[in-house]
Amino acid sequence: MKKPKTPTAVLSIARLQRGLDFFRSYLLEIDGFPWAKLQARETLFLPISPGQHTARVRIDWCRSHEITFDAVEGEMIQLECSTHSFGWNRLVASFRRLFRPSKYLWLRQTFTFPGTPTPVVEEGQRLAA
Repeated sequence: MKKPKTPTAVLSIARLQRGLDFFRSYLLEIDGFPWAKLQARETLFLPISPGQHTARVRIDWCRSHEITFDAVEGEMIQLECSTHSFGWNRLVASFRRLFRPSKYLWLRQTFTFPGTPTPVVEEGQRLAA
């Protein structure tokens, strides 16, 4: 007997290629729980339950700010993350790493146009960007 499918939304998170952490993975936390590891230039598509959620990325003791989003059944939530440590900003990144670890990474929600198709996602599907 097949189980009825639970209604889900899709969380898409892309890690941009920038900075000193290229060879290290970021940990994605949803609602305070670790969900997935994200490599450089990688995009993950993860099914999530509808409702209000919080997201944050972290590496070692450094982290991003926490963002809150509402997931609706059949909708795709798009997030991007990276580090502030690129170009001349590497000097500032060293300061952030030591004295302001919550400012070392950034996380933001991006938006799609209405009518953009939501991909069919298998649990923990990974795509290289």
